[in-house]
Amino acid sequence: MSQIFIDRIEFENFRQYGTGHIDFNTNGKHDLSVFVAKNGTGKTTLLNAITWCLYKKEHQTVDEKSALFLPNVAAVRKAKVGTSITVSVKLIILDENKIIEFKRSQDFKIIGKLSNKDSLIAGLSSFDVAITDKNNFSNTIVKRNQDADIVVKQYFDEDIFNFYFFDGEKLKEFFADDRSQIVRKSVFNISQVTLLENAGVHLSTMRYSHSRKLGKNIPDIQVLYEEQESEKETLKKAQKDLENAKTERKKAEGELDVIKEALRGYEPIQHYQTERDQLNEESNKIKEEFLRYHNDRADFIRKYTILLNLYPRMQQTLILINQKEASGELPPAIDKDQVKKLIANHAKTCPLCDGKLDEDSFAHLQELLDKLSVSSHTSNFLKEIKSSLENGVEEAKKYKQEKNSLQQREIDLNARDQKVKNRLKEINAVLSKFDSESGKVNVAKLESKYTTWNNKRTNALKMIGANESIITTTKKRIKELEEEIESFTKKIDAYNENKQIISVLEAMISNFETIKGNIMAGMRSEIEKTTWEIFDSMIWKKNTFGSIKINDEYEITVYSKDGTRMTGSLSATEQMALAYAYTLAIHKASGKNCPLVIDSPLGRVSDDNRENMAKVLKDISSDKQIIMLFTPDEYSPAVRQIYKDAALVKELKLSADESVVEGVER
Repeated sequence: MSQIFIDRIEFENFRQYGTGHIDFNTNGKHDLSVFVAKNGTGKTTLLNAITWCLYKKEHQTVDEKSALFLPNVAAVRKAKVGTSITVSVKLIILDENKIIEFKRSQDFKIIGKLSNKDSLIAGLSSFDVAITDKNNFSNTIVKRNQDADIVVKQYFDEDIFNFYFFDGEKLKEFFADDRSQIVRKSVFNISQVTLLENAGVHLSTMRYSHSRKLGKNIPDIQVLYEEQESEKETLKKAQKDLENAKTERKKAEGELDVIKEALRGYEPIQHYQTERDQLNEESNKIKEEFLRYHNDRADFIRKYTILLNLYPRMQQTLILINQKEASGELPPAIDKDQVKKLIANHAKTCPLCDGKLDEDSFAHLQELLDKLSVSSHTSNFLKEIKSSLENGVEEAKKYKQEKNSLQQREIDLNARDQKVKNRLKEINAVLSKFDSESGKVNVAKLESKYTTWNNKRTNALKMIGANESIITTTKKRIKELEEEIESFTKKIDAYNENKQIISVLEAMISNFETIKGNIMAGMRSEIEKTTWEIFDSMIWKKNTFGSIKINDEYEITVYSKDGTRMTGSLSATEQMALAYAYTLAIHKASGKNCPLVIDSPLGRVSDDNRENMAKVLKDISSDKQIIMLFTPDEYSPAVRQIYKDAALVKELKLSADESVVEGVER
């Protein structure tokens, strides 16, 4: 796995960094660079400079409308009206024998005095990537715009930029919303699964084309192929809609968690929010009970539809059997033919008792044979079904009791459900009109948002259920069509050219699906294993956590040693450890050991655990370049002691006129 290093960042008139460069530590045992700066000095701006260079976006900017000018203020003040200023950032990385330079430039024309952004007109930005072989500096390849973006995706895929440029203060967003789907998509790109999918689509198109030719002489098979393609389109759409619905659900749940946390934190309404959480939990339980009730009712209907239809016949047959038993017409099961043989061979030894029949025994057998009015076979059958008939009749008699029990369950569930809904309405009504104390939480506004997001979550859940049903039904129909098509194709001459082509294409499609599945499973398993190993090494609670699981949707779950889900109850420190572990696992899976740039690396780590986390990150830097951006408070004496001999440490601070950052080489 190749190791990637950020060697240098060069600035030209970029915000408070002005014009200059920063070199990074890529020598020694640890590839660790530490920058210490007060808030507002330019710590986060350094991270924004990298993302602006690569993606033309300042991903860490909270509000772009209120953000500073992109051009350096001092440079703009010195320039004359009518002239232009070029802003650029160059990121130079090293990858084995290659030097790769990412450079984005943008011109700004000055049309007035520096007062606001209207005094500048931004031109179009340009983006170039220069790739140079270390062994042959005369052979440099330059890629521009879209071709340059492809190189960026190979190294720092924007879809998962948070896994390269980590913001410790935005940890809650790390596992929120649709991140799992984005990670899944990016992992597919990393593992070339996307290429396999595209190849599979191309092969399916070729198969369909040859199937049309094959179907000209067999109209029925043509209809089947067309239906199959239609069902596949339906399946594809349902899967996409399901993915979107899951994203919407996660987003809504994330927003609801934020609102709930805000409401719970406001003491005057804490009891309302606590009660609402309990009611929502009760509502979910009632829904699950309703589902079980509907399943039980369906079983009840199926059971008694049969029993009640057969009841008169079962009862009549049972009465007949009992009558025959009472009259002796239905004796214990006796083989009539065996009795005849005993009578015919009475002079010989009895095969049952090994004795000879005397006159009394012979007379008894003759009398028994005369009384048998029902054949032994019929006797056996009637005796066998008697028990089943008795059970059936008894079950049929329970109809009214079970029906009443089901009806009562429905009444009780509806009553509980209505009670919960009524109380939720009462709480919602109170909160929606709640007058907050001056300067405190705006409860009414938060409640309005809560209602909106709760409705979105409900709609998303409905869409999830509907699309999962469509997917199940459609997959079943596609399988049925495949079987019907296979049945038709078997009737065609084995040497038919189109059939042979179709057979080869189908085998290739099947192999592609198998390979794709194996790669996907292997990648997920590798990421899951690595995440757990790193998380376990970072966490000092050795008797609490037992495992980490990552499902097919790349949703991550942490379990305790006894198998209890713990993801939602992790402390801030444990969440950060999980985020770092998952990040490093993604890096390993990518096949490129890319650098990790972390803003506020210990910002959410408690004092007791800060030193331990700092040591773990230091150890990781022996195999990976790590660039850390600290505030002075975060970079405590204890942390400073850990990094003093391992890291390149630089202090960033604003100049006296606050126009540029000092600590940058110029």
